[in-house]
Amino acid sequence: MQTLIAHTNNKKKANALKAVFKAMEIEFEVKETVDETERLLNNPLNANRLNESIKQAEEGKVTAIKITDLWK
Repeated sequence: MQTLIAHTNNKKKANALKAVFKAMEIEFEVKETVDETERLLNNPLNANRLNESIKQAEEGKVTAIKITDLWK
């Protein structure tokens, strides 16, 4: 037995694959996935923090740290 994982970017393609699997009597399962960025931004707390950080950056209220100084 083999497991195939298909990533579709729209419902039309997903439905077409489901139809083929059904016609060929291939068992399959569907798992809805959400882009990690989308999931984080959909959380109101994260979205508020991100928007606040963007606002601070636009106002110049940031501290730049060189990569070479990270481990000092």
